[in-house]
Amino acid sequence: MEHYVMFGGGINSATSNLGYVDDSGKYVISEDCTECLEEIYDCLLQENSVRFVRRQLALKKVATTDLIPILESCDDEEYMETFAVNIKIMMSLTFPNNLILASCQSAEKQVITSVLARMHHEIKARFKVASIKALVDNMSMIIEHCKSSTDEVLLTPEHQTTLHNCIRFLLNLFSIQINPSSKDYYLHVQLLKHHLDEVLIELLKNTKPSWNDLLKSILQLNCLLFTGFTAPNLAEVIPSVLEGKVEEKADHFTCCQQPNTANDRKRNHKGECQSVSSEKQELRKLLAKYAVDLNRVALPKLAVVLNDYESIRTNMKNICFLWNFGFILSFTEQSSVAYADIRHMLSSTLVGCCVMEMMYSWECYQLAKEKKDTSTSNINSKILYLLAAVLNKMFTNLLYFMKKCPDEIDGGLEQTVDSLASMTEVVDMYLLMIRKFDINVDSKSYLKELIVGNNQLLTLFSLDESNPNTRILEHLHRFATKEMMIIYNFMLNDFKTHTLIENESVFNMFYHITADITKPHLLLQIPILSTFSEIYGEENVAISSESSDLIDYLVGLFGLSCQENPDVFLYPETKKTKMVISRETKGGLQREIVKEVRDGRDIGGLIIGDWEDTDEEEDISSLEKMSTSELVSYLESNGMRPQLTKLQNLLLEICYIKLNCPKDSVCQATTLFSVLENKSVPFICYSEELEEAVKTPAFVNLGQKLGVHVTDSSRYFTLIPNFWTAQMCFDTAKKLGDLDYSKLQFETQNNQLLPEQLVGDETRLPDDEYDEGNASLDCDLKQLSITEKFSMTISNSLWMRLVKMQSSQQDA
Repeated sequence: MEHYVMFGGGINSATSNLGYVDDSGKYVISEDCTECLEEIYDCLLQENSVRFVRRQLALKKVATTDLIPILESCDDEEYMETFAVNIKIMMSLTFPNNLILASCQSAEKQVITSVLARMHHEIKARFKVASIKALVDNMSMIIEHCKSSTDEVLLTPEHQTTLHNCIRFLLNLFSIQINPSSKDYYLHVQLLKHHLDEVLIELLKNTKPSWNDLLKSILQLNCLLFTGFTAPNLAEVIPSVLEGKVEEKADHFTCCQQPNTANDRKRNHKGECQSVSSEKQELRKLLAKYAVDLNRVALPKLAVVLNDYESIRTNMKNICFLWNFGFILSFTEQSSVAYADIRHMLSSTLVGCCVMEMMYSWECYQLAKEKKDTSTSNINSKILYLLAAVLNKMFTNLLYFMKKCPDEIDGGLEQTVDSLASMTEVVDMYLLMIRKFDINVDSKSYLKELIVGNNQLLTLFSLDESNPNTRILEHLHRFATKEMMIIYNFMLNDFKTHTLIENESVFNMFYHITADITKPHLLLQIPILSTFSEIYGEENVAISSESSDLIDYLVGLFGLSCQENPDVFLYPETKKTKMVISRETKGGLQREIVKEVRDGRDIGGLIIGDWEDTDEEEDISSLEKMSTSELVSYLESNGMRPQLTKLQNLLLEICYIKLNCPKDSVCQATTLFSVLENKSVPFICYSEELEEAVKTPAFVNLGQKLGVHVTDSSRYFTLIPNFWTAQMCFDTAKKLGDLDYSKLQFETQNNQLLPEQLVGDETRLPDDEYDEGNASLDCDLKQLSITEKFSMTISNSLWMRLVKMQSSQQDA
């Protein structure tokens, strides 16, 4: 009780000395206002879980009678300190109730929630044009105050905190729903009309690694500002916006006319809908202009945020950063930005980081689904979707510059595409994730980004004359299965709502399967033909004339097949075999589970055999007694030489990365960055054949004898231990079969590794273009060991980081 009395007296004293309203109706800030505000904030920091201080402030209506008027009266630099404390209190008072009252166990929790919710609604209802203008003007004032003679914004920690509190306050306001049944765009429109976008762009343009908290808040605010608007929707109005046709409409409400009064609530439903629609159209134009400015001005500066490896890895897990990155990249064509301005955001290094993060997130997602961990699976599914969207936009931008800016190709763009073509893991990743897509669980939006991204990547490779078509065909062959075509058709089901590129990404694959792979029968499936019939029945479908011709051809082919072959929905080939996919044992009995295949492709469901006498236990026991060389021979005799070669190549690549030798070859992203982070390297089974091979008892026994971490309930992939040295990886690779020493990426002598040697700084990765005058994401690693933190500059090659790192490790 004494605690409450002390708080109550302090609050009453402090709030009564904040200021007053003079005869003209203007709020006058008192001389002791700043000290009183500090006292109120101290009380807020000391209150307990029942939030007595907030309740007192809510009952006295301090926010609407004093705090907001103080905000509106801070119109000069002399009130900068007062503004800073005031906005800090307002940010604290508008924290969501579910966070503030999370630890409250009081029987009156419902009453406390009601009181605080009413205060939140009063603050948002009172926060109108004058308040919005004052907030944005003060933010602009702080930025101007911190500008140097070169117009660089140098924020002090105190000013960073104040701006961060301003943005957090706006985020809290957006979370307050006065009327949850209707969407209110008033706050969005007024903030942008009073040039909040210019303030945010100025901050993004000058962002520095030390502004981490401030940057996160800006990115969160962007997410909320653009909520409800898609990139294609905004792109439609960008031409008129760029011509300066954004209308300066009169404010919908003034300070004296609030939108939630009784008169406003009496408006008929039709008039209210028209007002909301008009407000939304105005917001659409304002956001379109903001999006173009973000792409043109702010996006190139985000490279500063990715100035070191730790920042890259952190932001690749930040949902708001990923959303902003992908969304802003959508407006490159409209903003007419040059490739040189955003080349750092399209580097193959950054693509590699995205691919690696996708693989780790995908593994976590699959394990969480198996364990039915909904929370973890939801988080990782969002990260997967956003990473897929970012890669899609990066490939789309590279494709745009390849087509529209041929003069830029010799300036490094072609090198970037060549590096991507060498990173086979990129195309393999799309194969794996589309192949393992679960129609019943996974998001269709995620599938859309995967399919469009895969299409853009293949199109990008087709424009690169140095990239052989045989590699593209090899990738397409792995998509030529009945199951993959069903997944593509699953996306095509929503053809009515898709854009042209989204529908064409599906039809491009259908065309490749029909013409390049020459297996049109894969498309003669009932679900696919049903989708074709729906497209026939619709007008103005977003597909090209070539896709329409392809539908006509396939439907005609189906008609001919019906006359010639009643088994049209099966494979027309005559070669039919059975493949044993697993065996079950019970006592001294066993039964086989097989599937029928034609020409190596699955055509039927599983067939479970009868229980029979078995010697499987003896077989497994005999496998366990085999030596490593005997197991390798056994696997080779069972047709698994290609799978053994893949494991061998992975071990040699790890060896190459860990060696201190010249680095002039492109490595796979997951392998490289796993070594950099001192993580075990995953042996990823991209194809179904490889996935089935590593599950066989012989392969499992081989892995155990070699010392790798085989799959279990805690890991989805087989792992090469992180503590293995280059010598261990090399020796293990030799156990898996003969090596072609002439094709190794490093030199050997008498079939043994040479003593490692350092190379000069002139040796660089043939990745993106490198020039000393420009900052680049291809960084230089300081001389640190693998297990230490990475401190990077943005001047040298990613591969030189590895060389110096290994040199330091050897010296240690």
